[in-house]
Amino acid sequence: MREDGLRARMVRRYKQTTDSDHELPVFPNLCSNVIPTGPDEVWAGDPTHIRSVFGFAYLAALLDACSRKVVGYAI
Repeated sequence: MREDGLRARMVRRYKQTTDSDHELPVFPNLCSNVIPTGPDEVWAGDPTHIRSVFGFAYLAALLDACSRKVVGYAI
């Protein structure tokens, strides 16, 4: 294959993690049109998972929307 310039085709695995087609209630975004003018007016939260040698750990972070600083977190 190397002599002929051929390479194996890599297949990317795609895993769908969000199911938006459900019957559960969807809550409105109350801050969609709000532009914060000072700190501590709007906070945003973001959960994520972190891989470690012991497994996965979940990190939940709260961010101030104006200053973009971390207000709080929990692992």
